[in-house]
Amino acid sequence: MVHQVLTFLIARYIPLYIESSSGKLDLFLVTLLQIKYARIISLLAKKMQLSEEMAMELFYNSNTYILMSKGISDFHCLSDAYLVEEIFLEQKK
Repeated sequence: MVHQVLTFLIARYIPLYIESSSGKLDLFLVTLLQIKYARIISLLAKKMQLSEEMAMELFYNSNTYILMSKGISDFHCLSDAYLVEEIFLEQKK
């Protein structure tokens, strides 16, 4: 399931590049982050009983995603389960 989500993400939603602070592409780190996004989306779909597409939309429109993608507060270092819970709580507000 995670493989399917990752394939879908790469094909449709994830840009082929992300600039680091030095302006250079770091494909390895971008790929690791994409894999983490896929795991979070899969867990979110299960927890909220959503399709993966709906979970993906929820994830990419969350404050948690914004913090992760901008590298704020090292959100990317937190566990997948914790981040899913953060997104879940965001939706309850």
